[in-house]
Amino acid sequence: MLLRALHPRTLMFFDGEGGGGGGEGGSGGDGAPQTFTQDQVNDLLAREKGKITAKFADYGDLKAKAGELDQLKSASQTDTERLTGQVTKLTGANDSLKGENMRLKVALRKGLVGDKAVLADRLTGKNEAEMEADADELLKLFGGPASGGGFDGGARGGADQPQDMNSLLRAARRR
Repeated sequence: MLLRALHPRTLMFFDGEGGGGGGEGGSGGDGAPQTFTQDQVNDLLAREKGKITAKFADYGDLKAKAGELDQLKSASQTDTERLTGQVTKLTGANDSLKGENMRLKVALRKGLVGDKAVLADRLTGKNEAEMEADADELLKLFGGPASGGGFDGGARGGADQPQDMNSLLRAARRR
């Protein structure tokens, strides 16, 4: 219904086809517009407002409950995500430690100790058999099992050269 003000205290209602609106004290379907006083309009609006207010009376409670549900879901999701992240991190650390443990076992069995212990870090493979094969290849390239000898000094010196850092620094200072 279209509401138009004809007079400050009198209102008229028209329907979309130009006929009179269906209201109180109307003239029916004779096509004449129906007029209402301000008191009648106020009463009509008060009744409609009462209907709408009754219809949405529990809206505040429902809104509060929906907010609580959203908070619980977000808290639950946050805990789940946090725990999932921790599980992923710990699983990765566990796999890494298993690989390191396997690498050290193979290095110890193959004699990669002493001055050849640095070769243990270069062992690769998905299982012990592959790592053992890799260790055999490294031993072929860099010599047999650890000999307990040590650094012989190379072209600049013999085996009588100092082996620890303090001795090397003292020897360098004397030169």
